[in-house]
Amino acid sequence: MYFFDIDNTLIDYDTSEAKAIVALYVEMGNILLSEMQIAYWHMISQRYFNDYLSNQLSFEEQGMLRIKDMSMNCGLDIDESNSKKWFEKYQIILNNSWLLFDDVIETLDLLKGKRLGIISNGNAKQQRQKLICTNIDSYFEIQIFSSEVGEAKPSYKIFEEALLISKEEKENVVYIGDNVRTDIIPCERLGIKSILIDREGQSDSVENRVLKLQEVLYYFEKRNL
Repeated sequence: MYFFDIDNTLIDYDTSEAKAIVALYVEMGNILLSEMQIAYWHMISQRYFNDYLSNQLSFEEQGMLRIKDMSMNCGLDIDESNSKKWFEKYQIILNNSWLLFDDVIETLDLLKGKRLGIISNGNAKQQRQKLICTNIDSYFEIQIFSSEVGEAKPSYKIFEEALLISKEEKENVVYIGDNVRTDIIPCERLGIKSILIDREGQSDSVENRVLKLQEVLYYFEKRNL
């Protein structure tokens, strides 16, 4: 069985997020964000989202704090009520901004007939919405999300939950993700085969690595997976 990560594996998260935050500040604040401000948003998003994944903040709290932090960076001082309203609006815009990488549909079509699943960090409602909005939800028979498991990757628990639900032996499972720390290392330690999708070509030290998603098909054939 083949499990996939979502963000920056199937969905071009960075581009989608940038598109959405620019649209939000144009609509709500009449501000056109600079490249530096967009980079700042990416940076604080990761920081606050990690606090959510470690259960220090709720999904709504991390979103509101992100908006408040970003607004201060833009010279705006918005209160809690407005930060909540802005984050809700951001979520709406974001749900209409998700972009798949160009190679996703072709790869998933070629894998039809095989068991496919998702193992992803994040809020289950939002993650499922990404799959629905990009019309790839139906490809995946099993979808595992950290908010429902109670622990996020690189915790072994989320991978063990996938094995339990799929009723597959770990020797028969392959996981494809974009992050060495959260995707590749825990799989290696659990004895699950893993493939790093390295679209930027920055992780040449990883043995099981592909630069494009279609390459996983040749990897499967080569290793008889």
